[in-house]
Amino acid sequence: MKTTKINILLFVAMLTAASLFSGELPSAEDIIAKFVRIAGDEAALQNIKNRLTKSTFEIMNQGISFDMTIRSEMPSSFHMIMSSEQFGTIEKYLNGDLAWEYSAIKGPRLIEGTEKNDLLREARFDKWVNWQEFYDAAETLGEEMVGSDACYKVKLVQKDGQFQTLYFAQESGLLLKLEAKMNTDMGAVSFETMLSDYRQVDGLMLPFKTTVRVLNQTRIVTVNELKHNQDFSLKDIETPEEVKLLLAQSAKK
Repeated sequence: MKTTKINILLFVAMLTAASLFSGELPSAEDIIAKFVRIAGDEAALQNIKNRLTKSTFEIMNQGISFDMTIRSEMPSSFHMIMSSEQFGTIEKYLNGDLAWEYSAIKGPRLIEGTEKNDLLREARFDKWVNWQEFYDAAETLGEEMVGSDACYKVKLVQKDGQFQTLYFAQESGLLLKLEAKMNTDMGAVSFETMLSDYRQVDGLMLPFKTTVRVLNQTRIVTVNELKHNQDFSLKDIETPEEVKLLLAQSAKK
């Protein structure tokens, strides 16, 4: 009798899974188009000039926390400042051809090549509206659960040949999970990103919590404040003298 009950429960579970994942899969193009309609289309973005985001950045189980402020401008420029009593200040800047990073621990460095291209892509306000500018191919791989959400699993092939795997919730249409490699000063690094706590801000649906698993660490970014069309210009950001020296040396090469 006990074995029969277990078999019945397994059968019910299989039927439930089959009901979640049934029917013909939509194309990757249609899945992304739905996400764009919900998260913010071209019409919504036309009213956005810049964004000010204040967040808390934490590395879990290590007692490490930063206050993080990002000022970003259309289409793909930003200035980020992370500050902590333990590690001082980390700055990162991207505006046109100029990209640099400066920290009290590592000092200055110029951001170039594929790392810079990745930043330019990910910083674009209209990345998903014009996603075909950044990816050569898109394919729906199947269906998979992310937590309690049934998702479509989509593969996007970047211009450099690397690919990203994205998970879009079937019901809400929102992007919940991303798996990819990011080019950094340490080389290509694999990471997994979970997006949650979506909120509507000025006609856009934006995640207020981002959980990143990378290099055996779990890093959580929690947005505390997000505002659009603020009074600032990234042209007013002063380039550190150490970075200016690197730029001068690079110009001589």
